[in-house]
Amino acid sequence: VDAIFINNDNTALAAFDPVPQITFINPQTFGNPIYYALMDATGLQVGDYLVGTDTYFVATVDDVAAPLVVRCNHILTFTRKGPGAPGANAYGGDQASTTLLTSWPASVTQGTKGERGDAGLPRDPRQPWVQILLPAVSGVQLRYGDFAVDDQAQPMRYLVSSVEQTPLGYRITASVV
Repeated sequence: VDAIFINNDNTALAAFDPVPQITFINPQTFGNPIYYALMDATGLQVGDYLVGTDTYFVATVDDVAAPLVVRCNHILTFTRKGPGAPGANAYGGDQASTTLLTSWPASVTQGTKGERGDAGLPRDPRQPWVQILLPAVSGVQLRYGDFAVDDQAQPMRYLVSSVEQTPLGYRITASVV
């Protein structure tokens, strides 16, 4: 049981379980940040953040079922590169980036595959992929080619390769660059 803050408005007690039956007997598994929250969901809305020992975002709220929440393990800032600068050739370089989201808690888990580098040498490691889960943000449309940078001591930079906006929020596939 954890004391959590909902939208900085109020405090509630909540317990989190990875299975909807909320039996507290199943351990969490690798790569699965999805939990069900046992709590009073009065006033809770999709997209709210629950902040306590850990941070979660609310993916669903139902009248008869426990809210589905996603445990966040990174803070991400999303940017989009501007158009190419004028120059003698078609490329011309990048102009300044536009910041889309600043310091948003999100779930970042390892993807299922990697991709070979351009050199294609036999001992080259595969370029890692990640899955990012993030609540939908009003007025912001993330898309292919956007960048995300996390808050780690040695920041990771991700290049968004696909974005799916679902009723639960964004499901993003990105490569580590």
